[in-house]
Amino acid sequence: MAKMETLGPLAVPLGNGFKNRFAGVLAAAITVTAILLPPAAADSKAERMRATDTGIPGTTTLNFSSGSEPWDPSALFTYQKVPGGPGAIEKRNIAICGMEGIEKCAPAGVEFLFRANFPPYKDESSTNCIESFWAVDESGMRIQGVMQYQLNVPDRFPGDIERHIPAGEGASIWKIPGANGSGSDLFAVVVGQAGHYKDTFSSSRSVIDDTFASIQPVEIHSMSDPNFNFRDLGCEVFDTTLCAARESFVAKSRYGLKIRFQDLPLTWFRGRMDQPEIMITSSAETRKIVQVVASPITVPFVTASAKWSDFSPTLKALYPGDPEYLRTSFGNAVWGTVETGDVAFIYFKEWQPFIKDQATAMKSYWSLHSINFDEAPRPGVLHVDHGTLFECSAGVPLAGVVTSNALVYDNGPPTFNRQTQTLDYKVAAPHFTNAGEILLGSYNLKINSEVARCIYGFSKAPISASIEIIDETGNSRVATTSVSESNGYLNLRAGGFTYSSPLLKAKLKQPKTIVANAGISPKRTPSITITCVKGKNTRKVTAVNPKCPVGYRKK
Repeated sequence: MAKMETLGPLAVPLGNGFKNRFAGVLAAAITVTAILLPPAAADSKAERMRATDTGIPGTTTLNFSSGSEPWDPSALFTYQKVPGGPGAIEKRNIAICGMEGIEKCAPAGVEFLFRANFPPYKDESSTNCIESFWAVDESGMRIQGVMQYQLNVPDRFPGDIERHIPAGEGASIWKIPGANGSGSDLFAVVVGQAGHYKDTFSSSRSVIDDTFASIQPVEIHSMSDPNFNFRDLGCEVFDTTLCAARESFVAKSRYGLKIRFQDLPLTWFRGRMDQPEIMITSSAETRKIVQVVASPITVPFVTASAKWSDFSPTLKALYPGDPEYLRTSFGNAVWGTVETGDVAFIYFKEWQPFIKDQATAMKSYWSLHSINFDEAPRPGVLHVDHGTLFECSAGVPLAGVVTSNALVYDNGPPTFNRQTQTLDYKVAAPHFTNAGEILLGSYNLKINSEVARCIYGFSKAPISASIEIIDETGNSRVATTSVSESNGYLNLRAGGFTYSSPLLKAKLKQPKTIVANAGISPKRTPSITITCVKGKNTRKVTAVNPKCPVGYRKK
């Protein structure tokens, strides 16, 4: 029987591992009170807005946008040396494999990188595919989506089941009539995985670095139209013949995806969505089937311009290169930045004098990404006698999901704070929307109850929790919060708080166990430490019953 788990800049590095290398290559559920942000008004101009050069000499423009935008197409590639004579400087060219696949693409022993956008479901034997897409309207009626066509991308490539490399194909366009009210009823659906493979890896299989999914209303434009303008349209996805331009989520519908995976090794997810419900099923064929249902969310987009001479010393230090070059040539450039991690928070703080604490536009999103613990710099602080968040999540099909409408947020799961005994999560955003209204924050944390018990060393007794929002001055902010435990998960939700850089603190509690014989301490099961390896990576896991994380093996 199937086992089911339910859970009702370019200026800086894009993260360790695959994201860094790929960026340079390719241009359950809990019912709560109504603290969900309303859907965006239909605003194609806002959805398609991008940072542009001001044209003013010596001016630099910041592009502070969500990194969840999915326009990167499928590609399987490697880096190969460029032939040269004796003493020639070694150079490396990108080799795109395409439909010839790995076998004919490059010599054995090289490392391959891939981004694979999944195709729609074909038959029952299909894996790494989109099985279905639907909407649930305000009345609760489910409206099934119909796949209209699949984009024909030039660098698509065949999958390799033995090496655990998914096939990379074009994104697909689906139609759900009436689900988006007065907005577009066509949706670009992008689901897939990114990773790397080398045939000398000890496991002889790929390593999945990112698992992603996104849905976006779109309007279709032909690239053969003489009035076609790629930049102005802000294509969500595209191929050689058409552009699917972003449109807004308008109606209060929720949207769902059912996806088949060969591998789903990552157990924490982050999302641009609200009130997510996620279900993971392990089939008899060891296939992972994931269902996600959530509401879209509105996220600020920020762009600003400034002269190099007006940059603070801290801001100047964030940009690489020779200062004189930057002073004279760096202007009239557009620089992006990632939306997660400590560096992103520094960028946000140092650009605030130019941002004026106001969003440039508000964009709507429905997207989900896995969190790779190898990329998260602070996966958890060791708690006395208990494991870290990484160790406690090992082997759990779905450890947790974090979602927020913040412009900037932590790039891992919440950090366990040893001193305060809280799960802490940092977020940041402008205080106002582009219309001058106060931007109200939203935050969802759903965490597997057993993972939470492992972190805190709790017993099987029920867990209670509270959420506190602390502003930059250390004062507590008023917010609407909701906490519950159901279906094996703790559900914590906060909304209605204001930005710019609050700290979200979730504290878990459990009644103290009454010991029958006073003065006699209960016996404690000793912890065991094992060593786990994955290629060159080594991790130690300490727990009462330690298990290696998915992808690792016991040494």
